[in-house]
Amino acid sequence: MIFARLFRFPYVSGDSMWPTYQDGDRLVCITCFSLNDGDVVVVESDTLGGYIVKRVIGLGGQHVYSDGEHLYVDDVPRDTLFAHGSGYDEIDVVVPEGQIYVMGDNRSHSTDSRIIGCINESDIYGKVLINLGEDARNNTKVNR
Repeated sequence: MIFARLFRFPYVSGDSMWPTYQDGDRLVCITCFSLNDGDVVVVESDTLGGYIVKRVIGLGGQHVYSDGEHLYVDDVPRDTLFAHGSGYDEIDVVVPEGQIYVMGDNRSHSTDSRIIGCINESDIYGKVLINLGEDARNNTKVNR
């Protein structure tokens, strides 16, 4: 019973987190966690009508900025090995307290905070701990 409340096992559908996670990958998420930028989370999106898996780029109070070529958080460059795809669009957001700014690793094929805005921390389904790889698909579908 405790195990079922503490861990969740969604799978990835789509390519917005490629190559970090691939279509069909089974993830292990934990429901009790501390959140850091760079973490990967599964969040419920009312706007998209389901669950999505994305990387946390900014936490409450942080300034997320892009000039269209490079991404910065609180004036620190955040172009990472995780980012694939072209460009960032122009971004200039101070993340409200209690919310997070998320992006897919496959930047040019991701519906994320650039489109749907910041996500309430209360909408986080779980923090991804590990990827079990492609497995049976009988749980929560995530990632658009």
